[in-house]
Amino acid sequence: MKAIGFIGYSNSGKTTLIEKLIPILKARGLSVSAIKNAHHGFDMDRPGKDSFRYREAGAGQVLIATALRWRCLPRRRKSRRPSKTCWRC
Repeated sequence: MKAIGFIGYSNSGKTTLIEKLIPILKARGLSVSAIKNAHHGFDMDRPGKDSFRYREAGAGQVLIATALRWRCLPRRRKSRRPSKTCWRC
């Protein structure tokens, strides 16, 4: 497994860059997931939020974490029922 990290100031374009890299990496046959660090509470997968944008770009799983809690959003195949647990993360 290989990992890439992006660090930068708020609103500096990190999410936009990652959003564009995910489909490029997937086109090369790589499995791509994303981890989003949040410094405060977070809303789950709302349109326009980073976690939503990563999933829309094609990330297999998106994990959002704060100091107090975390949540994994696995990509589901349309034919499968939702799982109550995220065993992949």
